[in-house]
Amino acid sequence: ATAALESWQESPAPTLGDAWLMSPPTMYVRDVLVKNSRARATDDFLTAEVGIVVKTAALNPRTSRIYYELLAPDGTTAAIGHNDMTLDMRREDSLRFVVAVPDTLLWSAARPVRCRLLLKTQYEGRYGEYLSVPLGFRTAEVCDGRLTVNGEPVALRAAEVAPALCAADIARLRAEGCNLLRFRPGPVPEGLYDLCDSLGIYVVAQAPIDTHRS
Repeated sequence: ATAALESWQESPAPTLGDAWLMSPPTMYVRDVLVKNSRARATDDFLTAEVGIVVKTAALNPRTSRIYYELLAPDGTTAAIGHNDMTLDMRREDSLRFVVAVPDTLLWSAARPVRCRLLLKTQYEGRYGEYLSVPLGFRTAEVCDGRLTVNGEPVALRAAEVAPALCAADIARLRAEGCNLLRFRPGPVPEGLYDLCDSLGIYVVAQAPIDTHRS
């Protein structure tokens, strides 16, 4: 059962929203995380550490082999390898690899370049998962009150929109020069984040919580 929380509406009806059922392998890839850094300001490349988070639901130790291949936009291989991971009862751990990303492949609103990470898992000779994850590499910082991406200041041109905005409207706003969408409170469909990544749009997602009563 759900209980109504404080909301931006008066007396809202509690809701769970959309739901789906999925059945992953016993040992599976739970997430992919990227950490970017530049050792020196004069470097013309970014050092990216990619972490592949692997989780097991087994009650006994289990070993799976994780294969990864990072593809540049032109299809060439930037990194490739595999690792055997052993996890005991309901544990998780990360497989990490480091890759040097040249400035020409960094993501920005002006050039929304994305690479693609291919993953597959193998247990006792059988492949369990095949995943394809788009990745954008970039640094983002706030310097003197201004947002900088890849060390360059960014001029933000924002529009406030509904969470259920259609893809055609997002493409139209981008063509009109908008590079930041501020979604009104509410759940944002996962596909919209991927679309904004591919078009070069920054996103502000607002949580539907109003705490003024407390």
